[in-house]
Amino acid sequence: MNRNFQTLHPSKALKKKRNETNILKIKGEKGGREMKKALLIIFLLILTILLSYSEEEHVFGQVADWPPIVPPEPHEVEGSEDPTAVEIFDVATRKVTQLPSQHPTQQLVKPDLHSTPPYQGSAKLPSGAVSPLDVFLPDDRVRITPTTSYPWRTVVKLFATGADGITTWSGSGAIISTYYVLTAGHVVYDHDTGGWASSVEVVPALDDEERPYGSAWASKMRSYTGWTQDQDHRHDWALVTLNWGIGGLTGWMGRMTADPTDPVYTGALNTAGYPGDLGGGLQMYWDSDNGRTADEHNHWYFMDTAPGQSGSPVWVYYPDTDQRYILTIHAYGDDGSGSNHGTRLNQDKFDRIIAWMRADGAGGGVVIPVDKFGLLAPYISVASTILVATVATSIFVKRVKNRKEKQ
Repeated sequence: MNRNFQTLHPSKALKKKRNETNILKIKGEKGGREMKKALLIIFLLILTILLSYSEEEHVFGQVADWPPIVPPEPHEVEGSEDPTAVEIFDVATRKVTQLPSQHPTQQLVKPDLHSTPPYQGSAKLPSGAVSPLDVFLPDDRVRITPTTSYPWRTVVKLFATGADGITTWSGSGAIISTYYVLTAGHVVYDHDTGGWASSVEVVPALDDEERPYGSAWASKMRSYTGWTQDQDHRHDWALVTLNWGIGGLTGWMGRMTADPTDPVYTGALNTAGYPGDLGGGLQMYWDSDNGRTADEHNHWYFMDTAPGQSGSPVWVYYPDTDQRYILTIHAYGDDGSGSNHGTRLNQDKFDRIIAWMRADGAGGGVVIPVDKFGLLAPYISVASTILVATVATSIFVKRVKNRKEKQ
């Protein structure tokens, strides 16, 4: 018989088991607290990195980084084979496609349309909403703030980075459908920096640093070869396709075309955009005055404008029906005529906008359900990144803890 063999009294064995259980419990609680601390530190670290990145991307204090674009000297090129052929630029693939003006995708199925209806958007109007390059003295431009009432919220600020990936500038534009913005050709295609802008951010209703509807990015851009190849001011215009349907929130003004001799071009007109000589180019200004004259391709008027307003809409307002229609895209200052001028939406350009929208599968002015996910996309992206990192860290910490317990 082995006299060295010892057994514990039942009460002592129970006490030892309880002590071991308490020790494991304390270790578990300690490990849990350590894991929570680790997760919290990682969460805060990721959040700080993401917020820092966001601030670097959207700091408007450095206005010098986005100078207002100055339009080139207007000139005309005669003898071009097909100046109204379309050039299409896909931002993601950097692919450029050219289609002749007689291509089936460039033609309307039902022509003889001269106007498209406005749409005030799905975003709630604020209480008390208001519906109502050279400056000709006296300067009677009026700041619009807040910018969230209609039609001001349809006017956009564009932040462009050139094809060289270095040069930056800013311009103006107007939302004309759920996924589309109308602007000047030289705002998105700059011959001096290599052609199509490598990126264009579109901010509706920008008011200093306030972005009431967020922003969208250009996914596709179109213009005539008359601009991209010839730099002809008669074709200085562009249609920008957006990466999400922000126009469903803001709405848009209608579009209209008429014979250039129509009195609509010489009557009372309006324009609004982001002039670089006021508010650092981050504040919206509006002016109203009469038009001077129009021809087949261009339109001259007496409203005050400044660099940075290239791409601004020029529209007519009918108070009896409370309807607004864009007639022209502002592009140039005084050419010696004592008036500013822009690219007129003649019948060809009016029709081409609708054809381009339909080629994309859009309705050419018909309201498309807004992709509200787009407004939340940046926040969802940040949240999903943090969630994935947190789960991965949790799994790692648990595995380490299990290994220590086994040892």
